[in-house]
Amino acid sequence: MSNWRNHPYPYYNNRYDMQDQNFQQGRRQYCQAKPSKSRGNNRQSNIQRFPDRWINYDPLGKEISNARFIAFKTPLKQSFFKENDAMRFEVINVISSLRNLESTLGLVIDLTNTDRYYDSQLWSSHGIQYVKLRCPGHEVNKSEQHVQRFIDIVSKFFTENPENGKIVGVHCTHGLNRTGYLICRYLIDKCEFEISRGHRIEREAYISSLHNAEKLRDQRLKKEDNDETSVNDDGSPIARVVRSSDELPNL
Repeated sequence: MSNWRNHPYPYYNNRYDMQDQNFQQGRRQYCQAKPSKSRGNNRQSNIQRFPDRWINYDPLGKEISNARFIAFKTPLKQSFFKENDAMRFEVINVISSLRNLESTLGLVIDLTNTDRYYDSQLWSSHGIQYVKLRCPGHEVNKSEQHVQRFIDIVSKFFTENPENGKIVGVHCTHGLNRTGYLICRYLIDKCEFEISRGHRIEREAYISSLHNAEKLRDQRLKKEDNDETSVNDDGSPIARVVRSSDELPNL
């Protein structure tokens, strides 16, 4: 069995081109900025606020050695950066930064539970496959259905791209808890990584669930013998796929 000590979950990359003085200054300015109290200030009302605590996290991780994963926090659309260009982190920044690191992004799995952060079609316009796997915050460790869906999506991609070196990018809002939990579950359930140490995860409930990952996996597989559906409680599909020219069919 592999050990996480040899294959750490992605730690943040100090070569990322936004980790410079301008980026850090922009972060400080945003934190220090006071919102206008004027109700008639239309300029302020047109500025979109960053997601809660989004600025506290570095944008992009490093590829996990021998695992072909990379984690990042959610990119945002241009309108979020009208007042703080130094904090800019859009889809194109993810793509260009990985190209600078000689990594090719083949698939993005978006775990956020909203569509307001950016236009997902931007990925497919660059030949990158995209899957929306809605995971409500604080709950993914309670849903083995989401775990299995994540594993199915990743496994299918790796099967169809065995030797081309393309990597899977995964993000939630901060690129930390939901992202870390599902990548770790894939490494435990599918790659037989030991429950050792890896990326920092803030939520203790997620850490506790990871320590019980093998038990959760066995329970899920047993349940799947009787129920092979992959839908939400209301009957709608859990995952939505936006395909590029290189399709990832039947997900």
